[in-house]
Amino acid sequence: RVVWEKTMRVVWLLGVEGLRIATFNVLAPVHKSAGSVREAASEALWGPRARRSVRYISEALRGVEVICLQEFWFDEAWMALFCEGLETYALVSARRSGVHPHDGSRRSDGVATLIRRSAFRVDESRRVELEDGRVGLVVSLRRRDGSSPRLVVANVHLPFPSDAAASASQTAQVSRIARVVDAMSSHSTLGVVAGDFNCCATDPAALALESQGWTNCAAAHAAAELSSGVGGVNDLGVTHRTHTGHFTRCDHLFARDYSPHATQQSGYFDRAGLALASVARCHPSDSVAWDPSFNISDHLPVIAEFAAHPAPCLDRLAPDDLDDAWAPAPFPDTIC
Repeated sequence: RVVWEKTMRVVWLLGVEGLRIATFNVLAPVHKSAGSVREAASEALWGPRARRSVRYISEALRGVEVICLQEFWFDEAWMALFCEGLETYALVSARRSGVHPHDGSRRSDGVATLIRRSAFRVDESRRVELEDGRVGLVVSLRRRDGSSPRLVVANVHLPFPSDAAASASQTAQVSRIARVVDAMSSHSTLGVVAGDFNCCATDPAALALESQGWTNCAAAHAAAELSSGVGGVNDLGVTHRTHTGHFTRCDHLFARDYSPHATQQSGYFDRAGLALASVARCHPSDSVAWDPSFNISDHLPVIAEFAAHPAPCLDRLAPDDLDDAWAPAPFPDTIC
């Protein structure tokens, strides 16, 4: 089992350069109750948690190159805390449109993507208007050292599936985001759609992405682990505890390799420029259980790690082994 909070499976153990991408819903103060008011009512209420959140991101997600945040609050003081506390990252954001249903005020949250300045530069960013005032954010990134692959990352927060219409809206919204990623991608590009899907991996929105050629990173990593002969985990576990106390698994990362000769076998990347090395959720270091007061957030970050993938060494197999159905296949973390 991969347990990020106890032992980060760092890519230099594989002897290759890696790439880490995370998604994390930070629970905007405008959505968090604080007694009879919202936490957003005063800095005295939201300030302590905001500072803990920034500290948590800087420590628990240290080394992650791209972090997709949902429910990012567009309050000037809140934004200043994040920009100052995470100064090694460039921040690109998109605010929702429309009004809050509880008081009719302008929507004040949205999505924000943090990009490690030393690793990537931003070539382009696009705001994608979605139904019900929601917004997606897609960024095209190029490595500072000029190496491949390029990276196109979409950050999305889908609506809660309160009924069949809302579930259909989830599918329509994530499909639209995926089309934008397709349009912004070219050869030698890794595409990623990350965020709070408000649904599990077997619901229509997630399945729609898979039907369009996207790989569910959590499921892919589980397939690779289980196929390796040493066992594995086919469920990341709970990533969100709702205000009603229900537990869900709704934070996802999907990936797609646009390399000319890339193929996806058994649900994970194979014979491509990058391989999926690990996927894990990240617990707060000072907590072994969910804090009912949501001391940091009501979500846990999910991190996907990719590693450079050398070509499979089929020439090292004996000729008879090439036709042997029981011969071990070249898995994504094979080192030749």
